Amino acid sequence: MTIKKKALLAIIICSLFVLSLAGSLLVLNKLELRERQHCYGMAQSQLGCLTRQMGNAFNAARILAERCVLPDGGVTAFPQTARSLMIPDIIRAMQLAPDGRIVYVYPPLSLTKPPRDLFTEAAEKEDALNCRETGQPFIIGPIDLRQGGRGIIYRLPIYRGKESRTFWGFSSAILDLDRLLAQLHAAFGNLSDLRFALYRRGNNGKRIRLAGLEREALAAPLEISSIMPNGPWFLAIEPSGGWKPAWLTASLCGLSLLLSGLLSLLVCRFFGCLPQLASPIMADNRDPLTRCPNRSALLQDLSDWIASRDKFCLISLSLANFSALNGRYGYDTGERLILGMAQRLRSMMPRSARLYRTDTCIFALLLDRETTGPLMKTLNLQFARPLRLGSQEIACRPVLGIAQFPLDGHIPVRLLGKAEERRERDMREQPAD
Repeated sequence: MTIKKKALLAIIICSLFVLSLAGSLLVLNKLELRERQHCYGMAQSQLGCLTRQMGNAFNAARILAERCVLPDGGVTAFPQTARSLMIPDIIRAMQLAPDGRIVYVYPPLSLTKPPRDLFTEAAEKEDALNCRETGQPFIIGPIDLRQGGRGIIYRLPIYRGKESRTFWGFSSAILDLDRLLAQLHAAFGNLSDLRFALYRRGNNGKRIRLAGLEREALAAPLEISSIMPNGPWFLAIEPSGGWKPAWLTASLCGLSLLLSGLLSLLVCRFFGCLPQLASPIMADNRDPLTRCPNRSALLQDLSDWIASRDKFCLISLSLANFSALNGRYGYDTGERLILGMAQRLRSMMPRSARLYRTDTCIFALLLDRETTGPLMKTLNLQFARPLRLGSQEIACRPVLGIAQFPLDGHIPVRLLGKAEERRERDMREQPAD
C-alpha cells in the first residue's frame, strides 16, 4: 500500500470516528431534552394538584364564613357546617376567629387556656395584619399540628356590613401538609437519580421549604411556579448529577462536526471531487409520550389548512376526571391513561383527520366539517365504555370544545383559543366527582 493510500485510509477512519462522536453527542443531547420534558410534565402535574387543593381550601373557608357568620356578627351552626366541609386526609381542621381570636375550632379541642389572639401573638401578628389590611387570603406555614405532623393554614378575612367594609374576623382551613405532599413524595422520592425542592416565598421574599431539599442545594434545576395568594410556590428538579450545560453539549457537537467536515474535505481533495450532501434537519414537533404532533405542529397545520381549505373544524378534547384519576391511581397510570386515550382516538378518527396532543391530557383533532358529526357520535359511544388498562377498567368522562373555520376566525391562535375556551366551559358544567 502506497503512502498516499495509507494517508487516505487514515483520514477516512478519523473522519468516521469524529462523525460518530458528533452523532453520539447529538443522541445524548436528544435524550437529555426528552428527560427535561418528562421532568417538566411531572412537575407541572404535581404542582397543579397542589394548586387545586389550595383552591379546595379557599372554597371551604369561604363557604364556612358564608353559612356560619350572621349579618349581626353572630355565629350559627358552626360544628355541622365545618364537619360537612372537611376533606378526609387533607383538611384537618376548620376555624372561625372573630376579631382575630380563635374561638370556634372543629374538631373541638379540650383547651383550658383562653382563645389565641392572632393580633397579639408574635408568630401570627404580621400575617394577620397583612391579611386584614389587604383583604386577600393568606397561606401560612408550614406549622406543627397538635395532632402530629405538619400543616398549612389557608386564612380568609371576613367583612360584613354595608359594602362589606367592617372587618369581622377570619375563616381558616388547616391542611395536612404531609398528606398533601404524599403524592409528590411518591412521584419523586423513589427516584434515586432525581432531586427536588418544593418551596414558597414568604412576605419578606425569603424562601420557605415545604418538601425535598433546600433550594440552595440544587445547582441549576428545572424550575416551575404556581401563583398562590401571598406568594408563588416553586418546584425545582434536577438529576443527582445536575443538568449538563446546553452550551457545552452544543459546543462539543459543533466542534466534532467541524472536524468531520474538514477531514471530509481532505478526502474529497484526494479524490478530486466534492460530493453534494443534503441533510436537512427537521424539527421534532412531536410529543415524546404519545408521538402525536404537539401544539406548535398544530398551529403550523392550522395555518396551512386556513390557506388551502374553505371550511373545517377543530376539536379540543380532554377528560373531566383526569386529575382525580391521576391522583387516585398515580403518575404511571396517568401516563398509561393518556396513551390509551390517544390510541382510542386514533382508532376512531377519519383518515383525513389529524390528532395532536397540546397539553397534559388535552388532545386536538383537525378534520373536515362533513366528518365532524359522525365522529362526535363515535366519540360518545367509545368513551361510554370504560378504558381498560391492564386489569383495571377506568371510567372516563370526555369534555370537548369545537371551533369552526371560517365562522370563528381566520387566525390559528384564535381558532385554538375558541376550541379550548368551549372545552373549559364544558368542563365547568360537568357534575363534580
